[in-house]
Amino acid sequence: MFIDTDHTYAQVSKEWELYRPRQSEQCLVVFDDITMNDMGRFWDELTCAKLETGGTYHYTGFGFVAP
Repeated sequence: MFIDTDHTYAQVSKEWELYRPRQSEQCLVVFDDITMNDMGRFWDELTCAKLETGGTYHYTGFGFVAP
């Protein structure tokens, strides 16, 4: 799953709340632009396994999550 939303904490939190229960254990979720606006707050609050690529592949970051 690739989530490229409006890059605000409020919006991405709502989307995560909606999508999370529908994901299988094998799902891989990629969040785009995790360093934009207040997306970092959402990223920091995630408690599942995650990997941040920083600006290596994209200047505002990609984040990979295994729920």
